[in-house]
Amino acid sequence: MSVTSSEARPTPQLAARFRALTLGRLVALLGVSVLLGTTGALVDPAGWRLLGWTGLGYLAWNLFALLLPAHRGPQRIALDVSLIIDAAALGVTLAVTGGPASPLAFLLYVEVVALTLVFGWWTGVRICVLLSMALIWVASTGPPALSEVVGLLRDSDLALASALEPEIRTVLLLLGMWFAAGLVATLSTVTERELRGLIDDLALLREINHGLDSSKSLAQVCDGVADTLVGTFGYERAVVWLAEGDELIAVGGAGLDAAAQLELGARRVSAKAYPLHNALRAGEPWPVPRDDPRPGAVERMLGTQTPLVLVPLGEADQPLGIISAQVPKRVGRPPRLRHRDVRLLSMLAGEASLVLDNARLHAELRARAVTDSLTLLPNHGFFHQRLQEELDRARRRRERGERAEVSVALFDLDHFKDVNDTFGHPTGDRVLKAVARAADRVLRSADVVCRYGGEEFAVILPDANGRDAVRACERIRAALHATEVASDDGRPLPRITASFGVATFEGGPVDRPALLAAADEALYSAKRSGRDQIVRAPEPSDLRSATG
Repeated sequence: MSVTSSEARPTPQLAARFRALTLGRLVALLGVSVLLGTTGALVDPAGWRLLGWTGLGYLAWNLFALLLPAHRGPQRIALDVSLIIDAAALGVTLAVTGGPASPLAFLLYVEVVALTLVFGWWTGVRICVLLSMALIWVASTGPPALSEVVGLLRDSDLALASALEPEIRTVLLLLGMWFAAGLVATLSTVTERELRGLIDDLALLREINHGLDSSKSLAQVCDGVADTLVGTFGYERAVVWLAEGDELIAVGGAGLDAAAQLELGARRVSAKAYPLHNALRAGEPWPVPRDDPRPGAVERMLGTQTPLVLVPLGEADQPLGIISAQVPKRVGRPPRLRHRDVRLLSMLAGEASLVLDNARLHAELRARAVTDSLTLLPNHGFFHQRLQEELDRARRRRERGERAEVSVALFDLDHFKDVNDTFGHPTGDRVLKAVARAADRVLRSADVVCRYGGEEFAVILPDANGRDAVRACERIRAALHATEVASDDGRPLPRITASFGVATFEGGPVDRPALLAAADEALYSAKRSGRDQIVRAPEPSDLRSATG
């Protein structure tokens, strides 16, 4: 049996418990004194003097014990002395109040239960040994009146006589004390183990909270959840899947091989597939035995013939995703989930769900901060930030001797004011949306088209020289020509056209304002020349910034 003795407790805790028990002893002494004073017939007349001196000594010792300093050494010595004094005082009390048949015999149980509960199993054993010795002494020196009463009762009430027999009473009291000590120690140990488990779980929960940060991206949060499962909980491998419609996407992972790690962000699986659907519907950790079928995507990420646990994230009616983890194989046991595992996984799922929900909200807010609400393109602020990042990257590549260009294009819709004046602003808004979709559709994935303001748009073209940028603008120009938008009353609009200005950074001290000024000048040159055309700015050597 694993128990906690007084020697293992921290000194402040030992001192507090010892002080509380001493106060309890004083209260008990007062109660017994009142009881014996009002019912003096309980005490053998020859024993009043002994009982009085015992009570005074007991009172003096406990008052002295209250004044002891709260240090481990004095407290331990005081506890050991108190056990001896308690046993002696109880022995004298029983001896003068009827021996083993004393009505105050219940104090033995009170003493055993209190000390075992407060100080643990080892203290309970010591007090039981001392009280057993005291009981044996009491039984051997019991009052003669008790033997006389037992003898008189044998003829009239054999059962009562047997119950009052000193030897039988002593055995019953001994068995009762040891049973009480064992029962209290067992219950106390179970309770303490559960409390320690809860404390450990709370400490683990704090560690989880420190490891998860909702200000990070969704992928980083998912990686953090998977790292917690592998690094803290001891699972072999883990993958976090986020819900997107009726599918689950592998976003974060830990403990994966190189091939599986590369598939994060691309691997998808149906949320209705067994056993994912069952776990999501149950809303609690769902064990998957090694022989149970699982989707191919899960097998490729976590291996075949492996025991898994699926932990849903979010609510059953609105799931955020699911955690899949390979259950660790513990020494001497097959892979399985314990009750504590289920509790910890549920705690992790609750915290991860909150953090993921907040991370999604943060991502949406960040997206709104850099997104134009009408066209859903990146806005003016994002354009400047991204262009500076591309220019800085190109400069670093140039410093390493590598070839690097960045082109920027500004284009403005021709006669857009006439559209608003003639067909109304709602139609003008539809035109802007259609232009945004058309431009984004024909550009490379690395290119970024932004709404620069009003009817003006801007395009960042990484690794594109002047000729590449002009060809990209030609694709946008052709896409605009092919775009058809109708007014609210069904009237067709004139063909959509735009004027383009292109400037390119090909190395040297050209800065962002100078590059944009060159593109803007080229744009106005296109408008002055008749609109619906592309004008390329002068060579970069003519765009050098005086400040660099």
